[in-house]
Amino acid sequence: MAEIAWIKAEDIRKAARLYAMTKPACIGWGVGIDQSVSTHQNSRAICILQAITGNLDIPGGNINPIPLHRGVGTALRRYADSRPAEIFEKQLGGDKYRLLAGPTGKLTAHYPSILRAILEEQPYPVRAWFNIGCNPILGWANSKRVYQALKKVDLSVVCDFFMTPTAQLADYVLPAASYFEKNRLIDTDGVNPLGNVMTQKVVEPIGEARDEFEILGDLLRRCGLARDWPWHKVEEFYDELLRESGLRWEEVVRVGGVWDEVRYKKYETDYYRHGGGFKTPTGKVEIYSTHWHKLGYDPLPIYFEPPESPYSAPEVAKEYPFVLTTGSRLPMYFLTQHRQIARLRTQHPFPLLQIHPEAAARLGLADGEWAWVESPRGKCMLKVQIFDGIDERVIHAEHGWWFPEQEGTEPHLFGVFESNVNLLTPDEPPFLDIGFGGCNLRGFLAKVYKANR
Repeated sequence: MAEIAWIKAEDIRKAARLYAMTKPACIGWGVGIDQSVSTHQNSRAICILQAITGNLDIPGGNINPIPLHRGVGTALRRYADSRPAEIFEKQLGGDKYRLLAGPTGKLTAHYPSILRAILEEQPYPVRAWFNIGCNPILGWANSKRVYQALKKVDLSVVCDFFMTPTAQLADYVLPAASYFEKNRLIDTDGVNPLGNVMTQKVVEPIGEARDEFEILGDLLRRCGLARDWPWHKVEEFYDELLRESGLRWEEVVRVGGVWDEVRYKKYETDYYRHGGGFKTPTGKVEIYSTHWHKLGYDPLPIYFEPPESPYSAPEVAKEYPFVLTTGSRLPMYFLTQHRQIARLRTQHPFPLLQIHPEAAARLGLADGEWAWVESPRGKCMLKVQIFDGIDERVIHAEHGWWFPEQEGTEPHLFGVFESNVNLLTPDEPPFLDIGFGGCNLRGFLAKVYKANR
């Protein structure tokens, strides 16, 4: 493992022993693990570690709160289950990536398959695209293909707060209501001890802004798809969700929120199943997943080498010698948002490329200079930041960068093709996350050279 991960074997041993011998201990993960070709394998392995070290559902360990109500996710699944079967036969990617078609995935599509349906009309054409608070030309992998798809669809609609590059390409832009202008019960689905967070409307939507819940409800009704969607206002929807808990939305507002219950070692009771145990076919923590075996997947977590690495693609690595990682979080921005806020841009005005000092010296790059980062799919320009906390064979590029101060009309689109790292990221097969078909947004090959700016 040390050889392929480029870290010391002793450091791996230290980390494993630190977690295994600390009682109690909690272990989690974030998007760094979620955005790789082994996403589901990684998260399964972490869940197994929680169990075999005795840290599952105990004080100080990884807990699973008890939701006070069934939650938004349950209602949407119930709505999905009421749809005719032929709708789900058309689910894009569901035939190949079987976890997309599971009980939580029936309203989900595999997004590279969406682009294929738009651009190649396979397995059938997709002609309309409705984006709500989403900026896929910056946030999805392989931005050039996303741009081509947005240009090809017959109808593109965006509901958002600001004129983003994606909104600039839309046929219609609908002003979204902010969280000051709408009521929300944000369900954590039993995975967060903070429970169900409530945000309460303080003003009515200004101008033509509308709650997207009402927009989608009207759209369902106009399309004749609202048979099991009787709610016209989101508060009516929340009353339905809260019915089993004996509450109504007005009562939630009065008491200041709905909170999950924390009860430890629920597997020793009848909480998950009669007679105790877990909600698995065997009633046990399954290191060997019987569900994955039933779906035809390897029942044990396995390792995949990324399809574009120095080991899996040595010929590509000759031209693109660096392993590129992307997507670290910046406290003043959220994904592609907030670059237009002057105070935040003052704190972090330019997109940065982190590179080891020895690697930068070999390339003749100095701190603060601009450099091109290029992969087999495209290139973008970032400002060099010399950083000795990274392997000299690895580079890191920030994501989500566009420049709202620039010209918005095509071909400029607020500089979306200048420093957008998703011009580099792959979205083509193989999708080695076999359950969901996830794209590899981190850990692919790139090269760096000086930009004349």
